[in-house]
Amino acid sequence: MTRTTMLAALCVALVACQPSTPDAEVASDSNMVNEAPAALPDPVAAETANTGSESAGGEDGFSRTLELQGIRFDVQARDGTLTVTPSGLEATNEPMVSQIAGAVRDAEVADIDGNGSPEVYVFIEPMDAGGSAGLVAYASNNRKSLSAIYLPPLESDPALSEGYAGGSELAVVENRVALRYPIVGPQGEATGKTRQVSYRLAPGEAGWVLEKADVNEF
Repeated sequence: MTRTTMLAALCVALVACQPSTPDAEVASDSNMVNEAPAALPDPVAAETANTGSESAGGEDGFSRTLELQGIRFDVQARDGTLTVTPSGLEATNEPMVSQIAGAVRDAEVADIDGNGSPEVYVFIEPMDAGGSAGLVAYASNNRKSLSAIYLPPLESDPALSEGYAGGSELAVVENRVALRYPIVGPQGEATGKTRQVSYRLAPGEAGWVLEKADVNEF
């Protein structure tokens, strides 16, 4: 074998021994980016968007339109007068007018008893910081007309009024109306504890009533 032939054979052998680059595998790895999955739609935001609500507060009063299950509630408050005007009811859509002491903090629509006839809840903020939250609420009777919803005062229940000195808040929590307030000691001192009372909606003698369902302290 000539010198030239031996050099050529050695070059071929060296090339064959070099580690190959898996081009396809590298390209595949470059596409595996650790990205977070797309966020799911927020169910609360979606529900709020479906109500078509608009609100304004402060010195201009309160204005909001709420809708659920084809029934709409137009809530307007100004200068101590609250007006709730329904639409979509089968029998009557007359406005419900009441006088309130304080400002409207919020309004929500719900069907907490699950009967297919929605309710509207308007939460009243007390005029003084240590006052009690108020509620004006109406239930639609078989989707025909509105009736008032009655919330018994805390003073009517000794177990609930014990340790109560104002500062309460109201809200709709899932299928309940929740009342929350700080618990004070015998001398009115702060205890650092909070009591939450959950109410269910039930038919009453002359309308609807919120009945105590659960009480929790934490």
